[in-house]
Amino acid sequence: MMSTCVCCVKDVYIIASMTIVIMVGVWHAIVPAIQFKWGENVASYCDSVAGATLGVAYIVSNVIFVVVIATRVSDIRNRRTNRSRYSAGGYRFAK
Repeated sequence: MMSTCVCCVKDVYIIASMTIVIMVGVWHAIVPAIQFKWGENVASYCDSVAGATLGVAYIVSNVIFVVVIATRVSDIRNRRTNRSRYSAGGYRFAK
């Protein structure tokens, strides 16, 4: 079992959020070039598709983050419960 701390997961979340924000910024830099070359209609359609795609990516990353944090907290809580269950009189029994 991998033992990663919750703070490491938060770091990954911050990096993922920053990546999505950077992709939105890059996309908004590309839209004027599309508008200049192919026109307003194509640029508007591409902007809608990219916005929906990046929005879905953001929602999926948040759902994954919540699931990972919930499982980590649950694992930590289970370990603490098991430790107190298997300790008696100051002696800790191995599992």
